[in-house]
Amino acid sequence: MYGNQGQFHGGQQPPHGYAPGPYQQPPYGAPYGPPPSGYPPPHGPQPNKYRALVIAAIVLVVVLGAVAVRAVATSNSDSPDRSNRPIATAPPPFSTVSPVTTIPKPWQGAYSVALVTDPCALLDPSVMARWSRTPKQAPQGEKEDALPSLGGGELQCNMSFEAEHTPGAVIVPPSLRITVNFAESCCDSAFYFTNRSESSVRVYGLDGGSHGPVEGLGEQAYFVTSKDLPGAPHYVTHELFVRDSNVFVKISAVVSSDTPFTNADLESAFHRQVRQILDQLRT
Repeated sequence: MYGNQGQFHGGQQPPHGYAPGPYQQPPYGAPYGPPPSGYPPPHGPQPNKYRALVIAAIVLVVVLGAVAVRAVATSNSDSPDRSNRPIATAPPPFSTVSPVTTIPKPWQGAYSVALVTDPCALLDPSVMARWSRTPKQAPQGEKEDALPSLGGGELQCNMSFEAEHTPGAVIVPPSLRITVNFAESCCDSAFYFTNRSESSVRVYGLDGGSHGPVEGLGEQAYFVTSKDLPGAPHYVTHELFVRDSNVFVKISAVVSSDTPFTNADLESAFHRQVRQILDQLRT
């Protein structure tokens, strides 16, 4: 209809009131400039308005922060002075240490292995005087102490003597052996008494020997004597078992003589030996 410079084609005249404006179409690819005067501004908020809102928000935050700081300062100034008050300390932690308790030790009793240093101090050679007055060698002993948490303990002593008999006779030299056991966590004195005495009966008491309970020695006592060999010399093995409280005592003696001897001779000698042992071990 019309071309450049506001000229109309075909010799047409511009409409009434038309005045050519200064606007010229920019070359191809050139950026557009500001819109010509007379056109309305583009729609939507402008960048200046966004900047104003951000600045207003920042100012508001600063003002509110200042108000809060002043309020806290005022509150602290109105609070009472606690600088002189003692600082509260946390209570001590709950103690996990258990109260000291005494662990029961059922193996303890009226006797103690700790009272004896030399086991052979318990052995009295004079009890063998009926069969021999001459020790053949020094006694040999062993001691086993008790364990604090288990109890127990053991004493042993063995002594040999010269044989006193008619020259030319074949005879077994006399000997005396004592064994003392103390009760422990697994075994009381009754355990030792029963096992040792029953074993002795099976060895010496069933083949013509004699055995039975004994009165007046500890809580329980038993003897076993082997069969006397016929003829001379006379020879027997005599064993005595005694238990009392937490202790067990065994005496084993081999005795021989050209002349006969009786059970009363054995009882007189070895009952005395047991009483001496118990007296030395009693607490």
